[in-house]
Amino acid sequence: MLETICAALILLNVLCAGCCVEVVRKLGKQLSPLRSLYTAFRACYPWTAAQLERFVEIWDLFVRCPDASLHFEDRFAVFCDQLGDFLEGLLQRAVDVLELFFQLDAQGQQAVLCRVPRRRLSAREAAAGAGPLGITTCGICLEEWRPRDDVRELRSCRHVFHSHCCDAWLWRHQKCPTCRTPLQAS
Repeated sequence: MLETICAALILLNVLCAGCCVEVVRKLGKQLSPLRSLYTAFRACYPWTAAQLERFVEIWDLFVRCPDASLHFEDRFAVFCDQLGDFLEGLLQRAVDVLELFFQLDAQGQQAVLCRVPRRRLSAREAAAGAGPLGITTCGICLEEWRPRDDVRELRSCRHVFHSHCCDAWLWRHQKCPTCRTPLQAS
């Protein structure tokens, strides 16, 4: 019974979010300040904007399905499957953040993380590859670099990752996620 109520509440929230997407989309076509506000939001919070855009993409596949042969039940099943994966990713991110707050040696871990330089990629570096190894994608999320991506380059092994991808890992393990080289060596 409780699972049914939780599922219904999640579905209700998703439908409300979908309605908000449609309202903002209609307003965005008529209000250029709304478009410039979203552009500024995307520049300041790229991970959050990417998650929002992923939700809109899932919503659009459900509402504006390009395959006319799919019945509503099939579209809804695909929508629920994709939405479940999306929500699972968000939940895992939330769990990772919560784990960060409950670490015992927070000051020592923060000191280690602060020794790993953080910077923004230039357009040239995003196109040619980041760092001396010329890495073209983040080794964690596997997304290609975009100009102005916020990255961390590990000094010991020269691997480069999005900051939001590697911070939780580095906080817990103090090793490169790819080759396991300790950060203390940097």
